[in-house]
Amino acid sequence: MALKSVLERDAPRSPEAEAKLQILRQQARDFAIASALAFVGTAIAAAAAPRLALALAAAGALTVALCGRSVWRRRELVAALLLDREAYSIEAVRHRAARFATTARRHRLGKWVRTIVRVANGEELPASASARVLPERVQPESERLMRIADALEDDGRTIHPASVALMHRLLTRPGLSPLYNPGLEADLLTLALHRVEAGVDRT
Repeated sequence: MALKSVLERDAPRSPEAEAKLQILRQQARDFAIASALAFVGTAIAAAAAPRLALALAAAGALTVALCGRSVWRRRELVAALLLDREAYSIEAVRHRAARFATTARRHRLGKWVRTIVRVANGEELPASASARVLPERVQPESERLMRIADALEDDGRTIHPASVALMHRLLTRPGLSPLYNPGLEADLLTLALHRVEAGVDRT
């Protein structure tokens, strides 16, 4: 089985994604309403019909779990869509992106990029023994990485949130990132950086 990477799409594309988000939101609302009704019924039946109350309580607990699952699946889908620039036509994605691609996060990512370049060049020890960047991949791309770091740390530069999200995944998902995982093709890093750069203004 081929290894997955951060570049693999794990979300449907628009407008299918928007429709799925609406379905998940409606499911969460329906389950929340059903849960509330079940718990109200539990309170009413508690004295007169204990067995019914117990059944209603179980139904309420189940619908709470189902509501939580729908909410979680929707959040995960929105997070996956952050990497797709076409998905920014969806309001939920734009809203999440505004909270994700903050100045503070951009600065942290820029600092992180500089750190992995220094680690790859032997100028600094890795922060983790279990997640180490691959020097043979980072070094050939060090100039590009440093330009990306400059852009991330420059508040005057416009960077599309999709590029911020992809850079974040490259740095924080060692098992899925060609920066860390030797089982992934080296060319994936070049492709990923190209996609990041596509969202950076040229000023």
